[in-house]
Amino acid sequence: MAFSLRTTLSLITTFATILSAASAAQAGSAAAIALAGTYSASATETTLQFDGKVGLKSSSTPSEAEAQRQIRKQIKYLQSNFRRLKVASVRSDWKTTVTSIEAASPGLFRIYYRFSATAIITNSISNSVEVLIPVNPDTVERADRTQACVDKQEGGFYYYWNPRLAGCPMVEGSDYLRITGAFSRKANTVQTYPEYNRLFQTGAVRIAILLGKVYPTDGDDPAKGNPWSFPQIQYNLKMMGFTSQITSQAPYIEEYSLQTRRGPVVVSLFFGESDIREKNSNAFHQLYKHYLENYNIVMYGGHAGTGKNLNLSMIKDASGLSIQPNRSLYQILLMGACFPYAYYVKDYFNTKASSADPRGTKNLDIIAEGIEGGFDHSNPQMSNIIRAVVDYANGTKLTSYQQLLSSDPAFSKALMSVVGDEDNPTSADQLR
Repeated sequence: MAFSLRTTLSLITTFATILSAASAAQAGSAAAIALAGTYSASATETTLQFDGKVGLKSSSTPSEAEAQRQIRKQIKYLQSNFRRLKVASVRSDWKTTVTSIEAASPGLFRIYYRFSATAIITNSISNSVEVLIPVNPDTVERADRTQACVDKQEGGFYYYWNPRLAGCPMVEGSDYLRITGAFSRKANTVQTYPEYNRLFQTGAVRIAILLGKVYPTDGDDPAKGNPWSFPQIQYNLKMMGFTSQITSQAPYIEEYSLQTRRGPVVVSLFFGESDIREKNSNAFHQLYKHYLENYNIVMYGGHAGTGKNLNLSMIKDASGLSIQPNRSLYQILLMGACFPYAYYVKDYFNTKASSADPRGTKNLDIIAEGIEGGFDHSNPQMSNIIRAVVDYANGTKLTSYQQLLSSDPAFSKALMSVVGDEDNPTSADQLR
């Protein structure tokens, strides 16, 4: 086995010992909305626009900053209808332009604006999408609505908000608005490949799989805490020829290795708490930092925490860890969670951006679910990605992103797409 592989296993073992002993994104940015290359088997990336209005109680005419704050409060509610209909996901760098502010009555103002965003939208609809938003986000959540106007009795009110439920007292026009959002589609990329050759530039390909707990009360046994994917991933890795050893029980870390014709492939398989609100998420944060800064492929399957669990600045605030991905290292990042396309994609590209690569896509490809994912999606997604790497390394098959994302229904159920592949190889000759 190569020295670099032994070093990696030793580092992870030491890391696990230390951990065991220790026991949205910003929205409303004025930056230009830029479309990177994408591919999805069930959706396309689009430019979404609509004209909106929002109420604001104020003793004087709102300033531009006050108007934008009120718009941001309102816009987060649009996610609830997109989630319910499973149709769209809006990237975090949306922007709004205030077009006018008028006094509706003493102490009440209406703010009119133009909304523009990059969004991934299902192929099952054409030209327009329904947008539901509250008339005034400051007054929409009341005691008589917190139970009657939500799809589920859990999580944030805005996330599960449903004004059309039977028994909900909200009235269209006075309590909420129904707006038609127009969009124009960008063509999907046709044939692009992961940069397999660059994954092996340092000798061994290092892959990290991080599976989060469904509930904080789940124990440390991954087969019980995540029975939908963990045992299946273990089985598929062994069927591919990987050998394994457990390096930590709490948190659970298992190391897999396989020697291929091009070099060793190492897979670190983690199961533990990833919810940023939980004190015992420290192990996840420390390993996530290590993997993002050093590994070629990082794959996450767990809760998104409505944009918090993988937010790098929030992780720093919660743990003190500053995560700085290697800008010169080519990486593939898989985000299997609820709305990671909306919460994280733009910010993660920003971490890789430089003067030579202003969009951050040359050394990063992100595969992200657009809407609510499922814990049962992780196994087929992650196993097929690893299988594609092994096939390339052994010279048996060359899998494009388009083939990969069409290889199993788990890649299309949640509007999953690969983003940033417009500068990737388009032929086998480029990967020699």
